[in-house]
Amino acid sequence: MNKIMKSNPALYVLRERIRKGLQLYSSEPTEPYLSSQNYGEIFSNQIIWFVDDTNVYRVTIHKTFEGNLTTKPINGAIFIFNPRTGQLFLKVIHTSVWAGQKRLGQLAKWKTAEEVAALVRSLPVEEQPKQIIVTRKGMLDPLEVHLLDFPNIVIKGSELQLPFQACLKIEKFGDLILKATEPQMVLFNIYDDWLKSISSYTAFPVSF
Repeated sequence: MNKIMKSNPALYVLRERIRKGLQLYSSEPTEPYLSSQNYGEIFSNQIIWFVDDTNVYRVTIHKTFEGNLTTKPINGAIFIFNPRTGQLFLKVIHTSVWAGQKRLGQLAKWKTAEEVAALVRSLPVEEQPKQIIVTRKGMLDPLEVHLLDFPNIVIKGSELQLPFQACLKIEKFGDLILKATEPQMVLFNIYDDWLKSISSYTAFPVSF
């Protein structure tokens, strides 16, 4: 069944919607979303990632000679962030990804999930996340499909509004994304050397 769902994500999503509609969740407790009540858990010793897809599909809007508005895709990025260490995996999504494709807003979610799964697979087991927190609920189904091979990774949503979009205003990030000529993965540490003198609990809100 897992193999069938991996090859046909729509089937998985349909199954989940049926289960939710019939309330077939009694034997499978859901993880509580990240909130102000359990916020401190993200600084535990286990590896936790935030995955933000807000900036994956971006467009500029132009006015044509006829006066109509038209959109043109520009480079975007996936933010994969470890709040305890400050480690940021920045995956640049080049505009070539969208060529000839339709329903790009929906495609962006599945592309994000695909890239996150590829990153998990590329890491040794001890560096793989134990939890992935998505900043937008629409990422839950795509990630569950792409991470079927990793049943021990907990995937959950967030009730907190985390301003990852503000990162694009940092010139270093904004220029890197816009000027990229191909897809690429770049690793940063947002906390710099702050953890030598302060805790990650303090560094996390300061960095945003």
